[in-house]
Amino acid sequence: MPEVTNEPIKEENENKQPEENLNETLPGSEDSGDQNENTEDNKIFFTTTSNQNNSSNGSMSIQPGTFKIGPKGEVTINWLWDGGGYVGQVGIFSLKGMENLEPGSEEFIQEAVRRVLSNSTEGYLVIDDLTEGAQFSGKLPWEDDFNKGEHKQKPPFKMEPGDTFAVIIVPNGTFEEVDKDPGLLNDPKKRPLFSIDAANPNGDFQGGQIADVTGHGSVFVMEDIPAKQGSDKDYNDFIFQVTGAKGNAVKLDEYIDPNKDWRQVDVGKDLLEKAKQVIDQHPEDQLIGNETLEGGEGDDTLPSGSGDDTLPSGSGNDTLPSGSGDDTLPSGSGNDTLPSGSEDGGSGELPGGGVEGDDTIVGTEGDDTINGSAEDDTINAGAGNDLVSGDEGDDSLNGEVGDDTLCGDAGDDTTVGGEGSDSLVGGEGDDSSSGDAGDDTCVGGTGNDTLGGGEGDDTTYGNTGDDSIEGGTGNDSIAGGKDEDTVAGGEGEDTVCGDMGDDSVLGEAGDDTAIGGQGSDTVLGGDGNDTLYGNVDSDSLEGGTGSDSLCAGKGDDIANGDEGDDVVNGDIGDDTAIGGQGVDTTVGGEGDDELYGNTENDELYGNTGNDTIYGGKNNDIIRGGKDNDVLYGDLGDDIIYGDMGDDTLIGGEGQDVLIGGAGSDTFELASGLGTDSIVDFVIGEDVLSLSGGLTFEQLEIVQGSGPQAADTLIKLAGTDEVLAVLIGVQASQVTSASFTVV
Repeated sequence: MPEVTNEPIKEENENKQPEENLNETLPGSEDSGDQNENTEDNKIFFTTTSNQNNSSNGSMSIQPGTFKIGPKGEVTINWLWDGGGYVGQVGIFSLKGMENLEPGSEEFIQEAVRRVLSNSTEGYLVIDDLTEGAQFSGKLPWEDDFNKGEHKQKPPFKMEPGDTFAVIIVPNGTFEEVDKDPGLLNDPKKRPLFSIDAANPNGDFQGGQIADVTGHGSVFVMEDIPAKQGSDKDYNDFIFQVTGAKGNAVKLDEYIDPNKDWRQVDVGKDLLEKAKQVIDQHPEDQLIGNETLEGGEGDDTLPSGSGDDTLPSGSGNDTLPSGSGDDTLPSGSGNDTLPSGSEDGGSGELPGGGVEGDDTIVGTEGDDTINGSAEDDTINAGAGNDLVSGDEGDDSLNGEVGDDTLCGDAGDDTTVGGEGSDSLVGGEGDDSSSGDAGDDTCVGGTGNDTLGGGEGDDTTYGNTGDDSIEGGTGNDSIAGGKDEDTVAGGEGEDTVCGDMGDDSVLGEAGDDTAIGGQGSDTVLGGDGNDTLYGNVDSDSLEGGTGSDSLCAGKGDDIANGDEGDDVVNGDIGDDTAIGGQGVDTTVGGEGDDELYGNTENDELYGNTGNDTIYGGKNNDIIRGGKDNDVLYGDLGDDIIYGDMGDDTLIGGEGQDVLIGGAGSDTFELASGLGTDSIVDFVIGEDVLSLSGGLTFEQLEIVQGSGPQAADTLIKLAGTDEVLAVLIGVQASQVTSASFTVV
């Protein structure tokens, strides 16, 4: 094997700095995996073993200079700054399967280079200084601007979730050169350098080849000269940001020359601000391994990481955040906080049922199962498709992102589905549930519940109790359930049903279908072209604005079309049907109904039963239907059909056409209301009724002439006023026997 040189080297355009007296132990890191006190920020944190030959998942354990890949298996490397005079390349390589290779040996280096060139889940070439540039550039006070070429953000690199990778640099050359000529390992300008310090010349885990710029495990800088053999300690040769993986390295403050701190100049500040924005969008966890952390009796903070963690709390008021792995977070007897979550997801089981304390639980970004306690819990499920149960107590449940199932169980609970298509069940108690965004299903359970679908096409059922339901936006389906409910569709084309009980049903905005259901209901269509059903019992229906269709159903109902061109059907029972404003069609249905045309040219049908119909203003068409009806034309030139039965036809003001139909009909005449044309008057069967003080002696009965030669004219004697024209009737047949006085 060729000898690998450890001689000091110096990069062009960089001044050699005096060698620092470096500590032999990575600050803030131990070999135990126990919890340690970091006196710098006075927080409790956990580290895993740095023994490179001990791994539970087939890859190297987390040690300085390595990166743990998140559950998505997608790693992004963004080159932020080029501060080195060398022109080289940077690669990443998986450590899985390299446990038996000695770091720094020729075999280790050649395998790392091979993996970089494989362009596979084993490794990738991520930065090529020969062909591309960094995102930021500028001249620093102590050196020139070395950035050349166009910055090109590469897509994420696919790697195995949970594996560990390291970074490798060829300072002044290419990986292909090193792969083809192992002798270059003795060339101080081409000999690869590693983020793992033990793989570098004279490496001894001092950890200074790579440094963490921000302390978040996301932004790193690597020197392209060995940190202990001539580096200028300005730590700006390769600055890059990593997402989709968590890095472990010494902090930059430990090693950078304070006289060459690029973070204090404008371009450095811009770079850090950009990096911070990415960090905020991709938060990472502090723990990575499969850990068991126990809180004890005090008030503990027990953070977890991306592994499969078990975090049992004690009797104090504990904080138990979980990470991206499959975590188990049972609470104790105190008022516990069980938050969790990471950028890359995971799943968790967070049982807390049956224990004491008002708990706060925050789920992971995976698919969690979370159970609250017997007290008043607050549970935020996080991202993922979660299953959340509040158990007893007055709980607050928020599904947040994902298709969640939230069960409030006993108590007066508040549940919010958040984004996604959620299922919410209130359980016992007076609950408040909101589906929020997405196509949600909300069920109130027992109690007097307040339910809101929120955005999306929601399905909501109040169940038992006096419930208040608001559909929100979207095309919703709502049923109030038992008891006396108030249900409103909100915006969108909704189907709203009061179901059982005396309910208030509101379609509101949109073309809705509103159904009263069983009970004496009030059904309001609101804006839009609505369809309203009263169903059974005595209901009140009002169409509102728009062209509505109303069917009152069984019972003695009141149905009002209100504004628009409506169709109003009283259906079964003694109904009051009102067309309202607009050109309406009003049908009485079965029973003794009252029909009102109101304004415009309306059509009114009594159907069966002894109906009373008022045409209202304008030119109406009125049909009595079966049985004995009383029909008023009111104002306008109306056409009135008595149809079957002994009907009374009253034209009112205007030039009306009266058709009695089958049966003994009565046609009412009065002075000053216009001339009525009676089409089918039958002598000896039908009657002319005189109102307004008229008597038979005041009348003049004459045979018509011209076009009316076959008709009889009934005139007010001594005037030109014609009260009625009897079509096809001879005047000689009309006697006082055909008249009656009201």
